[in-house]
Amino acid sequence: MKKYFIIILLFLNVLVSCVEIQPSQPPTITITPDELTEISILKPVIYTVTVFSNEDLKKFKLTSTPTIFVKDTTFGEYSHHLTFSFSLKLPNITYSTYNDSLVTLKFEVSDEFNTTIKTSQLKITQGYPAVINKSIELEAQPDGLMFYSFSADSLYTLANVAKDSAELAFVWHSTYKHVLCSPDAHFLNTVLQEYYPFDNTIMLHTKAQRLYSDWDEIDAKYLYEYVVSEYYINGNLSNGVGVNNCENGYIIGFELIDGRKGALEITNVLKTTNKIYLNIKIQEYAL
Repeated sequence: MKKYFIIILLFLNVLVSCVEIQPSQPPTITITPDELTEISILKPVIYTVTVFSNEDLKKFKLTSTPTIFVKDTTFGEYSHHLTFSFSLKLPNITYSTYNDSLVTLKFEVSDEFNTTIKTSQLKITQGYPAVINKSIELEAQPDGLMFYSFSADSLYTLANVAKDSAELAFVWHSTYKHVLCSPDAHFLNTVLQEYYPFDNTIMLHTKAQRLYSDWDEIDAKYLYEYVVSEYYINGNLSNGVGVNNCENGYIIGFELIDGRKGALEITNVLKTTNKIYLNIKIQEYAL
């Protein structure tokens, strides 16, 4: 009996030694998109992730360098094959901090025994239209008028004004003082008709209003979010859109007919002359 028992033990030992113990395979992870992708404050990125394991999946984790994005997900019991999507949205940070930066994303999935890691990259782009800065001097002619085109960066007199190009009118008037207004403002007809009659009804329309922000606060993000209302000279709708009695330090927000927005800072008003000096911030393009 003892002999047979020993034989059985030897047989079982040989049998066990012949069985190859398969190591647990790490989970697989597929991400889409997996190539370099652009992201901006205006353009989030949607990722689709597929994970698979022969073992129970436990956890998914996303981190980034620099630390901008963090995401953790714990899977339920008996999860082996899952597909899910999520959106990465750039936080409300100053875009210039990370503009043109590369962000490395680390996708990490774990099962009971192993962890698999994949990486991908994002490029953070500006998102907001760039801001163009310039300074100009406007000098009203003897008729009290000067026109300016932001698009062409050109000055026009009443005699040579391009009615489809002028986007700002500067008026020097004894009652209304220094006025910045839309070229199609009826105000121009009201105050000048007696002396210099002209038809400005076909000229471009520019929204304008006083702003009470610090000049340094007006950046690409500010202009993108800024909603321009129309400010009527002397509170009279019929007088047209613009700001009169302009003083040093005034800031005027505007929106052109093509949708670009900007701001004017009055740096110097020469009260005894017909000149005004302006700093300008304007979007490079309209969204």
